[in-house]
Amino acid sequence: MPFSTKHDKAAAKHRRAFIDPARRPWVWAGFALLLAGLIPVWPIEGWWWGIPGWAVLAVLMSAATSAFTIFVLIKGWRDPDDV
Repeated sequence: MPFSTKHDKAAAKHRRAFIDPARRPWVWAGFALLLAGLIPVWPIEGWWWGIPGWAVLAVLMSAATSAFTIFVLIKGWRDPDDV
């Protein structure tokens, strides 16, 4: 029985240490800014490398959103079962 008590205490400690990244305001703010950049309504004129400027911006913002998602998953996600 002592093993299960130690295990239960350790499991409870890890559950309390877990913070879901969706509950962190900076994650939502980051996604809001990046997704706002994806909308092709910004007054970008001209052509960049033979492609419309708004399309280049949308592709760059898409890559930045993917990189931010990876960052949040690697740095922000702590699964209590992995500890």
